[in-house]
Amino acid sequence: MAFKEDIIEPFKNNKVLLDGICKSEHEKLDSNKIHINFVEEEPICVGIPGGFLGIQAFYGILENILRNTAKHNVEYIKRKINVDNNWKLALNIDCTPSKLSSNLWDISIYDNIEREKKKIEKLINEVLIPYLKNGIIDEKGKLLPEAWGLKEMVICAAYLRGLPLTTIQNPLNNHILEPYIKKENKSEGYYLGFKFRMLKPMVVLIVTQQKIKNSNRETWRSMGIYVENSLPDDVPHPILIIESSLREKYENRIKERPGAYPIKIFYKNDNDIKNFLKPNNIDGQIAIYEKEFVKKMCDPYLVICTQNNEEVKFLEKAFFHNKIQPNSRYNNHNFIWDIKFEKANEIKKILGSLLDKEHYLVILEHHQNRMEIINELWQQGHSQQIFYESYTGASPLEHILRSFPNNRYKCQILFWNLILAGVLKIMILDERVKEAIKDEERKTLEYMKIFVPEQQIDLKSPNEDQIKNYIKEKKPHIVAIHAGILDKMGHKSPEKVKEWVVSQCNNILRIVIVSGRGRPTNVPDTIPFLSITPIEHYTIYESYRSKFHLAEEILAARRIKHE
Repeated sequence: MAFKEDIIEPFKNNKVLLDGICKSEHEKLDSNKIHINFVEEEPICVGIPGGFLGIQAFYGILENILRNTAKHNVEYIKRKINVDNNWKLALNIDCTPSKLSSNLWDISIYDNIEREKKKIEKLINEVLIPYLKNGIIDEKGKLLPEAWGLKEMVICAAYLRGLPLTTIQNPLNNHILEPYIKKENKSEGYYLGFKFRMLKPMVVLIVTQQKIKNSNRETWRSMGIYVENSLPDDVPHPILIIESSLREKYENRIKERPGAYPIKIFYKNDNDIKNFLKPNNIDGQIAIYEKEFVKKMCDPYLVICTQNNEEVKFLEKAFFHNKIQPNSRYNNHNFIWDIKFEKANEIKKILGSLLDKEHYLVILEHHQNRMEIINELWQQGHSQQIFYESYTGASPLEHILRSFPNNRYKCQILFWNLILAGVLKIMILDERVKEAIKDEERKTLEYMKIFVPEQQIDLKSPNEDQIKNYIKEKKPHIVAIHAGILDKMGHKSPEKVKEWVVSQCNNILRIVIVSGRGRPTNVPDTIPFLSITPIEHYTIYESYRSKFHLAEEILAARRIKHE
């Protein structure tokens, strides 16, 4: 994920959140008096474990630093604002390669509250360090009732590193969270800062017999490209490229470990791999592979119906050097865009023509002005060829369409991932989601190729044959199933769960185990696991409903670490 655009900017733009944080700690502060500054000028990408939860973990650290800075510097802030009404409380975020590991970034966050060096040293050595040394729990395993904000920061920082829970008891020794003194060259003052680590992105793993220089490996890793000479037991990268000559060696291992490897797997020859690794060509190559994966599944068109031309500008950047002309609505670049809502008959004619030619349509519409057309085409027998999702100005999808990358190839990657999200059929077998979804909403989700069982399928007392028949009927690509359902069906051990998963994976790309209570005991370490929170977030709540984000979360689900 882009650190600034995808993570920091949404936090900065959440005025309600910032106002709430500031007003609770300082009467003179509000969102207009807060400045979140990303120091690094070059674009930085980070790896976020758990997707939605990982972003919230970063926000947890940022919020605690902001809240504590406002709380413990009331007089300083009041004095600064009285002297200069344009003064703002600033948090500066810096990102540099970590010396701890080539897989990590060092993230430093420091304020602009100028202090004497001795005072900061005293605060660190006499307050913060002792709290961190005490850990989270006492000798009897009870939670220590002190420094709650600092504890939350430690837990969030450990989560962002993907560290086992046991490491948070010794956050200093494990380099999880470290307070430090920041000296700005431009002034005589000193500032309080906190340092923690985040993962570098993991986008592509290439397994090849080619000899690669270590210096090249390090350069590629900063971009999320990992090159190895053998296939690891687990691959968290969304794309896996294996040299063709190694196919026979690894193909069976991949089949025997469902969930340990991504769904996007390619076998390529030496020249293909060399082309992929050419300087300044990697984003373009990733876009080609994303397109290849989707094209194996169907021949799609992305259809965007909107009143706002801004929402389709990323398509211009992805495929054109010049502006799209109004009559370029239908072309051979796998997308259609429509601005004038009154031309319903024209849109119906175009969509019908594409459906008759066996194309698959991924339709994204601002509000539901075309719903009657979609219903009609659906009833005409085209239900298997249509994905339809309406979105509002407050939805996560709206943010994606308005925050497209500046890089042409990154736009293409986004384009094909938007289509993939529409193509993938996702089944959710969870009694909490089932009970929260109303009958009319179930139809909306079905348009989005999200399947939640009807009322007659009992997930509280599940019948295995009934569930298997439901899977067989809907033919999903991905199944997210509550660990409790597997337990009630008699699959109580990791071995039994794995056996069930393997038996279903002949026709399913991925099975993800879901739970709301942390790590279930019956989940084997090779099966991807995901908290129920993001699934509920992107399916149950209409304002946040987004197939793209749901697919991203599920595809990012990884095995549980046992360390």
